[in-house]
Amino acid sequence: MSKYLSDFYFGLGVSGGAEAILHSANRLLSEYHNDGSFTMLNVDFSNAFNLVGRSALLHEVRVRLPSISLLVDFSYGQEMRLYMGDTHIWSTIRMQQGDPLGPDNIK
Repeated sequence: MSKYLSDFYFGLGVSGGAEAILHSANRLLSEYHNDGSFTMLNVDFSNAFNLVGRSALLHEVRVRLPSISLLVDFSYGQEMRLYMGDTHIWSTIRMQQGDPLGPDNIK
């Protein structure tokens, strides 16, 4: 996944990593482009596990990584059970924390 994100992959798993990059880049931009023609955006994905939709993941894998799309579809194409003691609830939409394709493991 880091190959896919390449130049757009900053600060994941590093405390304050994205902010340090943002401040450095803003300093450089303000020195060389005072006319306001360049802008940077910092998006903080707090609780990112609840933001990655399963259908979006499946679509992106089919389009960008077709060689593994059957495996990913088999693993994520249906609802998952989340066990709590002797009972379970269904996870029907989002990725789960600790998931191999979740935001923490895209490195």
